Amino acid sequence: MISINAIRILALCSAMALAGPVSFGAILYLEDFDDGANGWGTRDGEMTVAHDGGNEWMQGSFGASFLPQNDAFRISSGSNFTGDYSGNGLTQIRFELFSEDVLPSDLFFRMIAGADIFEYQFATINNLNNWQSFTLNLVWSFGWSGPGEAQFNSALTSVDAIEIQLTRNGTGVQNYYLDNVETLDTELGDPGAPGAVPEPVSVGLFAMGVVFLLAVRRMYVRPRMRLRSAMP
Repeated sequence: MISINAIRILALCSAMALAGPVSFGAILYLEDFDDGANGWGTRDGEMTVAHDGGNEWMQGSFGASFLPQNDAFRISSGSNFTGDYSGNGLTQIRFELFSEDVLPSDLFFRMIAGADIFEYQFATINNLNNWQSFTLNLVWSFGWSGPGEAQFNSALTSVDAIEIQLTRNGTGVQNYYLDNVETLDTELGDPGAPGAVPEPVSVGLFAMGVVFLLAVRRMYVRPRMRLRSAMP
């Protein structure tokens, strides 16, 4: 007799087959700063940016100041973070930031293409003295600001620079660390993509698989219950 676990596995496999394959994004490039800054530096000089060879990450430091300041980790060279994003299938960027002693007042990701600048502001910065991961989708509707959607889509074909911009918080010395900047080719419409909404057809097919599983389970369990009730 086939066990109930075998039936469950068979039903689940059927549901997955009906729903179709789920693909996940792959990392196109990872900058872990193991071998240097590799083109990353400061944008304005208000935040001193240098490679920490001992820890293999980038360090950005604001000195003590009563002036409002913002600056950015910036790269405008090489082919890993500049050029044609759409042609490379690049759809997401992820990075890790460590805030030492004080959180920044705000955090922006900026993409520059010619005279056009596009910004995405991260709403939640809450890990103090701990690494926090940030991921953004390269889709206008994700919450970008700038000249407009058409210009944004055009900019994705010829990115000149990207920046991770911080604004100081308070007047004391502040240190921030950047590591593991990744580009990904996640298919944003897939159920496996962060923040993605499953396609209605896939949801329906998966629901059919679940219904099938429950029906098979009832067929197996009810006769067994009747047999038990008939036992002395």
